[in-house]
Amino acid sequence: LGIKEEASNVIYRCADGYFTYNTLEELQNKGVMGALYMNGETIPALYGFPLRIIFPGYYGVRQPGWITEMEIVAGEGEDYSSRYKVDSSIAIDSKIFFPYDNAKFSPGDSIKIGGAAFGGRRITEVDITLDEGNTWIPATIIEELDEDYVWVFWETVITPQSAGTIILSSRATAQDGSVQPQDDDDFSDGTNSWPSVTISVTEND
Repeated sequence: LGIKEEASNVIYRCADGYFTYNTLEELQNKGVMGALYMNGETIPALYGFPLRIIFPGYYGVRQPGWITEMEIVAGEGEDYSSRYKVDSSIAIDSKIFFPYDNAKFSPGDSIKIGGAAFGGRRITEVDITLDEGNTWIPATIIEELDEDYVWVFWETVITPQSAGTIILSSRATAQDGSVQPQDDDDFSDGTNSWPSVTISVTEND
């Protein structure tokens, strides 16, 4: 292709003024794809015509659409969102979808807890804690939407026998051993602290 030896990055420039990049190493080894078609048809304008980049496991800011120009350059890549940490894959994260915060139950109730977990590496485990991480209850992964990245859905059941307030938290673990942190105060790449839901178990009148 006549690429110069010192070339290191490909910059994408988009119709709306946005720009980002991939390194040549990412293009060769990270499964990056350029989407010209969608479901057998030319990719529609709504989804990024004439070209959209798919960068599996990375944040959307690294997956631009409406690309009108590409430039191969030496040196560091340029990125519209340089104030954010967009050069790393999506952090390991989990969310609790149910029960709702402040939900009320009675002793002996079977309480189904469920949610989703996701990240730039395959999720292999999700656990919940009722005591701020001192002990953990493994959840069951009930559905995987992508064998390599992003979403899994999980569930488990608890049956509290006594009245009180319970704080439910979850954490996800990825295939490479990465574990969702209890606290993440660095908002430059989003936050993936353990999510928590508070429920009440009260005696019936």
